[in-house]
Amino acid sequence: AHMITPQAFNALLKTLEEPPPHVVFVLATTEPHKMPPTILSRCQRYDFRSVPVSMLSDHLARVAEAEGIETNEKALRLIARRARGSARDALVILEQVMSYGDGVVDEAGVAGFLGLVEDEMLVELGDCLAGGNAAGAIAMVEKAYEEGRDLVQFTREAQEHFRRVFLLQHAELGPEDLEVDETAYA
Repeated sequence: AHMITPQAFNALLKTLEEPPPHVVFVLATTEPHKMPPTILSRCQRYDFRSVPVSMLSDHLARVAEAEGIETNEKALRLIARRARGSARDALVILEQVMSYGDGVVDEAGVAGFLGLVEDEMLVELGDCLAGGNAAGAIAMVEKAYEEGRDLVQFTREAQEHFRRVFLLQHAELGPEDLEVDETAYA
């Protein structure tokens, strides 16, 4: 709804002020701050939270099973993380990865399709950095580059990985709180 033009909002405002008794308007937006105050003042607002990764991953598993898609838990978690709480986006990604992988959805296929870095690669990069192995860390970045990965995305993934490691080590949070695979952060 935040994409409606000012002229269209003015026309809608007239209808919202005196709505027909049998009509209910549902305005959906991801950017409520872009809605005019005159419209917002005449609406009941419901804020929906993003779907947690674990719940989204379970949903994808049920869909994959119903559709006969061969997959695994790690691949579905990668899709769920990339979807950032959106069930619609997760299903679209699942469908695209399935087409990309000729009906098989595995972790390497998902990571390759989305340009993501697998947890194992990030753990290895972290081990190199923690051990003062600059040459090893540079080799990891070079490997990502040679595999055709987007280095900006590689940097984002590494940053998110190290944020999680920091929170797991220094905050009173567990893997389930950060919705991460326990084995990757053990």
